[in-house]
Amino acid sequence: MGLLKNFSENYLEFFTQLKCFKNNQVLRYIYIMNIFIIGGTGFVGSRLIPKLLDQHQITVLTRNQDKGNLLARRGVHVVFGDLCEMDRISGQVEKQDLVIYMAMPPVRMGRNTRKHIYKLSQVIKKYLNNTVKFVKEQKCPVVFTLGTSYKTGKNETADETWPIHRFGMTIAGQYFDTLLSELEKEGKIPVIQVIPGQIYGPGGLFLKILRMAYQKRYIVFGNGKNRIPRIHVEDIAEGYACIVKKMPLGEKFIFSDDYPCTTMEFNSYLFELISGKKINPKRIPTFLLRILLGKYVTETMMTNCVVSNLKAKEQLEWKLTYPTYKEGLKATVDAYQKGIY
Repeated sequence: MGLLKNFSENYLEFFTQLKCFKNNQVLRYIYIMNIFIIGGTGFVGSRLIPKLLDQHQITVLTRNQDKGNLLARRGVHVVFGDLCEMDRISGQVEKQDLVIYMAMPPVRMGRNTRKHIYKLSQVIKKYLNNTVKFVKEQKCPVVFTLGTSYKTGKNETADETWPIHRFGMTIAGQYFDTLLSELEKEGKIPVIQVIPGQIYGPGGLFLKILRMAYQKRYIVFGNGKNRIPRIHVEDIAEGYACIVKKMPLGEKFIFSDDYPCTTMEFNSYLFELISGKKINPKRIPTFLLRILLGKYVTETMMTNCVVSNLKAKEQLEWKLTYPTYKEGLKATVDAYQKGIY
């Protein structure tokens, strides 16, 4: 803990450079960090970068030429490469003060067998090992992104003191837990953990759900009574921005909205916004879902998980733009109808 305390108290001195700007005759001192984002062209990363770019120097690793070129025109330093081949790009990156890992693993849509889960776990393991190697070379803190993998019973609410519980698709991320434990024992790399709920908004994997709804495929898996933590993409991006501002080394934060809605509430309201009327969704029985998508996807979708976002609000001064699914879904549908995604 002594190392983390020292890092936390002195990170501005060690990991930033002081620069001055004149604005309306007022001299302002701003600490500028070099921030390397893995996953910066993705659903969340593309929302985070505009929040950081005015104050920090941003470098993004991407394989996507078009998205990379677009970021470069906005002032982002872009490194074209693959997370699985980080050795090839190490010489293209100057000294970094912070690494943010938010890479989306190649999750297979549809049915996932044990073989698929194993292959996914090996890719995640490679992603993580390469990231840690890079971070050790840079000698800087890292922000790792996990998921809200908890199971809660009646009247239970999980917070950051709860251990991660791997089940369903989240089994593929078991190496995350081993790695974080090893890094904590080593005490050489300051780590901040981000644990977001299910991220939704106009883009990403949620586009598939939106398009299904517009095709009038009004369905709910199971009885729809299970609660899953959710967070609008703009709010989780703001959460990362708060972390960059506060740099709470050695801490972990759950990011979710304020209301733990059920799957039925969430889907029904989405269908109502799109159709303009109350919809009684068709329910897909759990046993049929298991046949169609396999046990791993079914376990993930049917779990009950209620979490607290209090720590993020209090320690990071994080504020929600969309405190419940109703505000978030309305903004999502409005943006989708305008072609903003």
